[in-house]
Parts: sequence; structure tokens; C-alpha cells
Amino acid sequence: MELNELLDGLINEELADVSLYKGEAGLFADKVVGGERIAEVFSRFAREEAEHAGALMAIAGRKSGSPARTIAAGSSLRNSLEMHANRETTGITIYRRLADMLSAPEHKLIVKGIIAQEIEHLRAAQHYLRALNGGI
Repeated sequence: MELNELLDGLINEELADVSLYKGEAGLFADKVVGGERIAEVFSRFAREEAEHAGALMAIAGRKSGSPARTIAAGSSLRNSLEMHANRETTGITIYRRLADMLSAPEHKLIVKGIIAQEIEHLRAAQHYLRALNGGI
């Protein structure tokens, strides 16, 4: 896969993740007693995903990406978190591939920062999945 194609795909996925994480925030607020605090965590994740897309656009030398598709969180918190964990796991793998392809040290550093945040997002999804399954 060529660098520009990889960047385009990641930009689109980051923008799509914004809708998923906003939806998850709403699910936590609506379905979990005291879920407003957890909802704020997922709202922060949505903001970070938008920042990731902006950073990738800067690396690619673009001012905007394609129109973002929407990923609905659905009505099941468990299903949404499973989708979240799968998307983060795949994203981390792709970001590592991107970091290997980049030549500019400042771009590599940006991508490594994104990877660190994506790992945090994955850990949070896994944590809340365990909690839903009674395993905290």
C-alpha cells in the first residue's frame, strides 16, 4: 500500500471513529448509573480522534479529508465496545506500518503519539468490556 493511500484510509477511519465514540459516550450516559463520568472519557476520545485526523492531514499536506462516514454505536454497549476494541487494535497495527513508511522524524513522532493514544483508547474499551462481563 502506498503512503498516500494509507494516510487517506487512516484519515477517513479517524473521522468515522468520532461518531462511534460520541455514540458510546451517549450509551454510557444513558445506560450506566453514574455513566456521565465515563461518557466524558469517551467524548475526550472522540475529540482526540478528530485531532488525529487533523495531524494526518497535516502530514499529507491537506486541509481536509473526505466527508466522514458515520458509525452508529447501536443500542448495545457491549457490541459497541467490542467494535471499538477491534477498530483500535486494527488501527494500532496500521499506524505502526505508517510509522515505518514515514521518513520525516517529526512525522514519525506525531504518529507514535497517536499510537500511544490509540493504545489508551483500546485499554479503556477492554476495561469497560470486562466490567460489563463482571470481571473488574
